[in-house]
Amino acid sequence: MQMGIILRRIVRLEFFVAYKFAAELGVLAADFTELVEPEQSCVNPHAAPQSYTWSNYCRLQAQKRNNNELIAPLKGFVAEDLGELRHSFGQAPLTKAVMDLLLPMLSETEVLSLMEIIEATRGKSESDVGYVGGNAATLLVKVDRAALECRDLSRSVIKGADFTEASLSHVNFADANLADCDFTKIFGTVFAVAFSPDGQLFATGDANCDISLWRVADQKLIVICKGHTDWVRSVVFSSDGQILASASHDQTVKLWDINTGECLKTLEGHASRVDSLAISADCTILASGSADKTMKLWNINTGECLKTLQGHTSRIYSVAISYDSQIIASGGLDRIVKLWDIHTGECLNILHGHTGRIRSLVISPDMKTLVSGSDDQTVKIWNIHTGECLNTLQGHSGIIRSIAINFDGKILISGSDDHTVKLWDIHTGECLNTLHGHTDWVRSVAISPNGKTLLSGSDDQTAKLWNTSNGECFRVLQGYIAAVRSLTISPDGAIIASSSEDKTVKIWNIKTGKCLITLLGRRFSIRS
Repeated sequence: MQMGIILRRIVRLEFFVAYKFAAELGVLAADFTELVEPEQSCVNPHAAPQSYTWSNYCRLQAQKRNNNELIAPLKGFVAEDLGELRHSFGQAPLTKAVMDLLLPMLSETEVLSLMEIIEATRGKSESDVGYVGGNAATLLVKVDRAALECRDLSRSVIKGADFTEASLSHVNFADANLADCDFTKIFGTVFAVAFSPDGQLFATGDANCDISLWRVADQKLIVICKGHTDWVRSVVFSSDGQILASASHDQTVKLWDINTGECLKTLEGHASRVDSLAISADCTILASGSADKTMKLWNINTGECLKTLQGHTSRIYSVAISYDSQIIASGGLDRIVKLWDIHTGECLNILHGHTGRIRSLVISPDMKTLVSGSDDQTVKIWNIHTGECLNTLQGHSGIIRSIAINFDGKILISGSDDHTVKLWDIHTGECLNTLHGHTDWVRSVAISPNGKTLLSGSDDQTAKLWNTSNGECFRVLQGYIAAVRSLTISPDGAIIASSSEDKTVKIWNIKTGKCLITLLGRRFSIRS
């Protein structure tokens, strides 16, 4: 009985809070005003109805009653000033319970006045307005998910807003305070995902021509790097974590300051699309592979093109640099792998053997082995120093789209159009396990730093986590509506980032399989 009384009191309190907020904002529907109208004996029937702020109405009603005076009829409520809202509506983010009660109270004709409240926060400090702007924005997009489209909200304070269901196309959030906001971000198709060396940040490159930089801990968008004019096909961090490089179909490579989003340099020189990038471990040289059949080596510090490496007869799909920064490998549509001296630009060797385009290259951590995956349904293992093909791994019955090597260089993973993932002993070439479970092409594979967990992404709209020791699939990450194009695991092995043709990036907890956030789309500029 006592618990029932308490619950009823809580519900009544939440209703009053919701009612008070609607009145303070000036958006209370007319049907609800009668709840606070005074008794008829207290109303002046000859006075014209008036609109009041909530605080003035409560104060005036008390004064009139104490003085035995009549009050003018209540026409409705208008919004309080920002300072008054700060101490009530802006104290904390709206709770779900209050939000659910508040929404039916809103006037359809007055709700757009919430935009004026949001705009009033422009140029204010967070201490000036608290959660006023964020709560107003949350309410507005709950009523109309497209209400903020094409709005200029630059320099506004919109703290703690819930934008997970909002359409934010062409919203200008430049220099806005978006602290603690939740977004469902809409990208174009995401082509590339990369983690920073310390695992604190990750970057995405998309078909909207942008590079977005996110904080892993809370999945907040830190900065958007704008400048490319065509699809961004590759992103990579320097090993010191200070520079992010991007490659685009606009034929350029750009270097970005990860702290500010500033474009430090634009590397121009390619005559066609740039598809792949690699940065040397000493952070001095960047390699770019292009559809113009060349690979260029750039001085990261000066932006100077050091060398243009020619020799391929068709598009270059993949480049890789050895861990000692001495050798570069390139492969592509012409079915060959070329090994180059990074300092002289000399072609050290040409590796023949594949009969289909080469889609993926990786160099082992001990720098002794190069591995290539091809459309010819094979994986080849090469001695990087002699160019000898040590082994050809056969067993897949479809294109090899992705390969990865674990950190001790002993296990090789391959993903194929035959819907399977295979684990191989890199030294013996033995197939240790074939992982079945996907029902469509496997586009991407990755392995955790400790080597215990394998990750695969597929056109069947799932990403799967596998135990490398027994091949058991212990978790399926679902929620996509299109193919999973690429995957990467954070250096600490705790977080997965995956991108899909449904224009989403999903961030997952690798232990629980919980999707921490779905980044759905955006076409606006954010800094927070």
